[in-house]
Amino acid sequence: MSRFTPIARLTLDGQSLSAPEAALLRAEVSLGLGPAHDRCRLELHALAPQVPAPGAQVTVALGFDGDAQDIFTGTAIRVERRSSGAVVECMAPSWLLSRRYAAKSWVGQGAAQIIDDLLGDAGVSAGIVGAELDLGVFHADDRRSRWAHLLRLTRLAGCEVCSAADGSLNVRPPRSGPSSATLRRGAELIQWQASSFEDPPAAATVAPAGAGSEAGAEFWHLPLASPAGEAPEREAWIPGAVRDRNAARSVAQARADAAQRRTLQGEALCWGQPALRPGDLVTLSELPDGDVEARLTSVTQVLDVNGFATWLDFEGAP
Repeated sequence: MSRFTPIARLTLDGQSLSAPEAALLRAEVSLGLGPAHDRCRLELHALAPQVPAPGAQVTVALGFDGDAQDIFTGTAIRVERRSSGAVVECMAPSWLLSRRYAAKSWVGQGAAQIIDDLLGDAGVSAGIVGAELDLGVFHADDRRSRWAHLLRLTRLAGCEVCSAADGSLNVRPPRSGPSSATLRRGAELIQWQASSFEDPPAAATVAPAGAGSEAGAEFWHLPLASPAGEAPEREAWIPGAVRDRNAARSVAQARADAAQRRTLQGEALCWGQPALRPGDLVTLSELPDGDVEARLTSVTQVLDVNGFATWLDFEGAP
């Protein structure tokens, strides 16, 4: 058997089935960084021995030959039966946060503790939580979902939100350092397209008062006393949760780093790469204009009668 034979394995409510055993026609798994939830679409033949019902737990593993690795764990939320078979739509557990509305406030808490509370309140397992930001106060009202408040908090902390293969939710700073994979033109890499943009202006985090300056950028925070100092010279952003200068500088740096990464954006098509996940750093090598260091923002895995392919969206590496 060739080592390039794609395989899939589905686990439906605890029962493990190979692609032929499950009568799988097509599997499409979309993985991304928040605000999108990871999702999976399975197409099963009419002779499929088992079609999961809404609410069933589903795990999808993809790979080559005997080496399939889990890439998605979630819940079936919609099952459409057709004459040709069935289509099963699944969502990662983070989807539960979009259905949870509740009001709560935190005073003098760190971002990591607030994130743990938000996830636990919705019944979502926490994976890697590496948010390091102390907040004076953080309010989660019931007009927006827990997911919306989590995204707001992670933007302040300069973190990315993504689901792990086991369904737990990671909230962590963007990765840095060497790339974890190299995709070579003519080998793993089939097609690619990238666009570069001009460097963005320096980002600033501002509030009504309490300014300082460092390296030409202004940092503002919301003081607990009377306002002091001059008004900011450019458009002001006022995060009420930020109450000290160090936190303001941290938020400002995170916004500047995110803007810098967005100066490079592109997409690529590869032969199946089951190990790649959003947030990974990769090198697109042997390109006509030189290597590209990229950070993946979304990964879409597709296995069907045509084979196993991976679509990537990326931005510049940190």
